[in-house]
Amino acid sequence: MNNIYTDPSTNTLKWCLNFDAIERTFPETIRHHIKPCHWKGPRKVIIGGKSKFTSPQRVAVDYPLIFDDFKIDRDLLVFKDSAHFVYAKEPERFTQEVANFIQKTKE
Repeated sequence: MNNIYTDPSTNTLKWCLNFDAIERTFPETIRHHIKPCHWKGPRKVIIGGKSKFTSPQRVAVDYPLIFDDFKIDRDLLVFKDSAHFVYAKEPERFTQEVANFIQKTKE
């Protein structure tokens, strides 16, 4: 298998995915599957600033393909010190941000 390797520092198996290829081909791969979302209500995309899976630049390219009215300054929140799993790295902040977002949608 090409997607598993042994980490020499820990002598444990790790996943190894070709993220460069996935990122390079993502728009072409999903373009024919995406239908515009007609949800015009509030949304919040939360990502980690150190994520290997996404970035503000990726969000700026991909999300407007999904949401017609996506605005990065309004709809994106970046936890700059977290990687991909922001809820695990900063659970209190994550919970507070989600609670604040829900509260604002009720107003």
